Amino acid sequence: EAGFDYQRPSLSAHLTGYWNEVEDMVFNLSMGKGPGQVSPCGFVPEGGLCRQRHNLEKVRVQGLEAELKAHRGPAWTGTMGYLFARSRIATAPGDLEGKRLPQVPAHHLTLQLSYAQPARGRFTLQGRYTSGQFEDDLNALELGGFGVVDLFASRPLAKGIEVFFQVENFLDQSYEVGISGDGVVSVGAPRWFQGGFRMEL
Repeated sequence: EAGFDYQRPSLSAHLTGYWNEVEDMVFNLSMGKGPGQVSPCGFVPEGGLCRQRHNLEKVRVQGLEAELKAHRGPAWTGTMGYLFARSRIATAPGDLEGKRLPQVPAHHLTLQLSYAQPARGRFTLQGRYTSGQFEDDLNALELGGFGVVDLFASRPLAKGIEVFFQVENFLDQSYEVGISGDGVVSVGAPRWFQGGFRMEL
């Protein structure tokens, strides 16, 4: 990997490029679909999928990591983070060569705006975007990309004690996190709230 950093009082930037190769990575290899007898699983019902753990000869991941952070006064901070990963099966038996690694999105973007004052508390607004990815090694089951918004706020009550409140998936976005061989889609968590107190002794 190689990269550079830029640092100023009100602005910082980080950029890193990388090239990784992994040999003999443990992998869930699709052996066949049901209905019927599929070795080594035996009988597989309709919609089922037989998978077995194997070692891939070589996997290659090339990518880029970037972060940009800006400050306005002592209280406001804006941050942008981006990750690009080109993940491919470089050497493998059958028709897997050149296919994307399952459950590895190519793009991940995070935007964050924060306000923090020791006497007043903290507030953070965050947006996250993840691009589409494949659920399986054959790249036949595709999950769509999605974006969610999160909120966090806290306020001190006394020395060492603060109350906090956070909301994940504030816009109640429905997004896919998994898909089975027969097309049943699992979705991510809906909007949920959490609150409480923190104490430092």
